[in-house]
Amino acid sequence: MIIQLNENVLFEKTDTDSYFIDLNSGKYVYNNASSTVIIEQLLKSSDIEEVIEYLSKIYIVDKNELKQDVLEVIEELQRISLIFYESGE
Repeated sequence: MIIQLNENVLFEKTDTDSYFIDLNSGKYVYNNASSTVIIEQLLKSSDIEEVIEYLSKIYIVDKNELKQDVLEVIEELQRISLIFYESGE
């Protein structure tokens, strides 16, 4: 799995939240604290199971639910052209 920011997109973190800035359009996308943790881990690791394992230590949530949340974040960020995602399958 490869996840990276698209060209001309910045990811900036505040104390707990974060946002994306699309330098081409000037659009900002806000991310709450839980989305920020997911995004940070996705950008650090190429193994989705590793990301889910990390998140399961922070949040008391079923791993299948965590996986669904992670996949939804990936899908949404890709849909709005903020990240490039290649599953490697």
